Amino acid sequence: MNEEATSRVIWCCWLRAAVAWGLVQALIALCSVSVVADIGLDAPEYGSCGWVSIGGYVTGDPDHLTWDWGDGTDSTSWFPATHMYGANDVYTVTVTASPSGETAQTFVTVTNAEDPPCLGTGTVIAFVESSLLPALRDCLDTLRTDMERQGFSYLEQVIAADTSPSVIRTTLQQYWSTLGDLVGALLIGDIRAAYAEIHTGDFSDPQCQEVFISLDAVDMYYMDLDGQWEHVVSPVFCGDAPPNVCQCTEYDSVASFAGEYIVSPDDSKVWDIEQIENKTQYEAEIWVGRIMGHNLDIPGKTETQILSEYFAWNHRFRREYPGIPSKAFEVVAHHSCSNCDAGMDWGDVFDAMDLTLFSTEQQYNSRLQDAAGSRLFYVGAHSYPKGHWWENGDQWTHSDELKAMSANSVFYILNACSSCRWDEYKVDPNPDYLGGLYVFPKTHVEGDYGISAIGFAGVGGFNHLEILSDYLEVRPNAPYGTAWKYYFNENLGRIFQVWNYVFLGDPTITPLQGGSVPSTAAVFRVDETGRLLADGTVHAAQFLTGSADIAEWIPVSEPVEPGDVLELNPTDPTTYRLSRDACSPLVAGVVSTEPGVVLGEGASFDQRALLALTGIVPVKVTNEGGPIQPGDLLVTSSTPGHAMLWSGPVPCPCALVGKALEPMTDETGLILVLLTAH
Repeated sequence: MNEEATSRVIWCCWLRAAVAWGLVQALIALCSVSVVADIGLDAPEYGSCGWVSIGGYVTGDPDHLTWDWGDGTDSTSWFPATHMYGANDVYTVTVTASPSGETAQTFVTVTNAEDPPCLGTGTVIAFVESSLLPALRDCLDTLRTDMERQGFSYLEQVIAADTSPSVIRTTLQQYWSTLGDLVGALLIGDIRAAYAEIHTGDFSDPQCQEVFISLDAVDMYYMDLDGQWEHVVSPVFCGDAPPNVCQCTEYDSVASFAGEYIVSPDDSKVWDIEQIENKTQYEAEIWVGRIMGHNLDIPGKTETQILSEYFAWNHRFRREYPGIPSKAFEVVAHHSCSNCDAGMDWGDVFDAMDLTLFSTEQQYNSRLQDAAGSRLFYVGAHSYPKGHWWENGDQWTHSDELKAMSANSVFYILNACSSCRWDEYKVDPNPDYLGGLYVFPKTHVEGDYGISAIGFAGVGGFNHLEILSDYLEVRPNAPYGTAWKYYFNENLGRIFQVWNYVFLGDPTITPLQGGSVPSTAAVFRVDETGRLLADGTVHAAQFLTGSADIAEWIPVSEPVEPGDVLELNPTDPTTYRLSRDACSPLVAGVVSTEPGVVLGEGASFDQRALLALTGIVPVKVTNEGGPIQPGDLLVTSSTPGHAMLWSGPVPCPCALVGKALEPMTDETGLILVLLTAH
């Protein structure tokens, strides 16, 4: 054959081979398709708050099952598949076997997704330590207003610091049974705890157990309002050890303990961890949050200052929409925790999530102090009350270092042993525990965004946090406390440390509260209270208000009221006071009666007032300078907080209050004044 014929033969052989190989591949693909003979669904099983579980069967060997839940969401899961609905309705659920495509359908009727306990609405009672009440009165009034705007009813109970836990629980039980809608309790100040007796050690040899005994604060005692608890008044601890305990060691906290506590062993005193666990398998009826500053050593800050600044930030976060990004950080410090919460996904709750596995201390520091801030910060680390350990680099972050940093997240999940041990152990009167430092101090000009944290009063670890993240994915406007109680109850029986859980801070805030930095063009909106809000610059031809002055929040050193003339305080330049002298050069302005525009935020001031900067306002005046006629110039008088006629030469050498718009011939009175430059 010539060269051309040879080429044709070779080409034809390659073509036949290619076709044959294609047929082989097609046959292989055909044979590899999973054959599904049948797929079917069981009747749905219903839980609380819109939770549904669906079982079923499938024959053959599908790669996976895809669920369309009928509410705009889908998931991939084998039987039984679970889902949580956010609204009451009838939904069509479709499951598809892949890749064969067989489907099955069922109908789900959700009737309890909008129950008040699921949405978080209801009554909250605040137990306030009596010694703190006078200093915190204004803060608590503001908290009441904020909570009522959110839909809660707010009650307050003043108690002494040494009130017995059993008295507190009895009071809660009475409110719970009487009101019918009690959803949570705030414990504000040094409110006593009940304690659980915790035994750890070597239980491997039943004839010779080595036991370590500690006491952990257990707010589960207050959360469970219908369970039965065994109480001990005169603990003996190691003196009660059964014969099979060959070594019994009490932690220092046990020796220093004085008060009521809850005992876990059964009547025979055979200490068995399963029996301990089963004795506290009681669901929570309410959530409990602790707000306190007595156990933190913040330089230059008293307990009331710590709490006042915390409440001021809480108010600002709720009302001012400060624009903290919708972002979550997860920082995992050691290998053993890299998969402990594998199902948790905060990326479904917030717009962005940043996960750092096997984190170094430096990575933790940079994320905690992220300049823009974050909504949630998860820490998984071996810890003790005053420090986190970073396995990668063998480094520690201690309390003193944390105090120096700006903690820039709103809500913290501390999967870190004893990081929230806040309690009354006398070994260290100011424990400076990590959980409290994340939440309560507000010592930096920017940052320190903490409002709440969940963690442990003793040894423990969170498991199945997907319960919490899944709940908030469906209900991002639900309070953290409501989601926390749901997670708490769903996790009962999974791990024995459930009684060590503690919620620090305010449980009524929500993941979406506080606004976020918009990723799209500016949005104009009206919130549930009637406030108009804009994420960008507002341009308008005019603004119409019902009042005629512009005012700003300022700190004052003494009680003042609308119409008072104020001046700079020479003894404390950070505050203002009532004017004191005639023709004072220190005039600042007048306390506004009903401003049309308000600037700033004064919740952080111990005493505050709205200072009118410009416009027309009522002003207190006296006839010390003579009768006042419209158009007269006014200056300060010798009567505190009052203005008078200036009858001297013009220009006036004093600082002007304004120009009278009404006459005044009496000894004192209140007239309208046009404020002028000082």
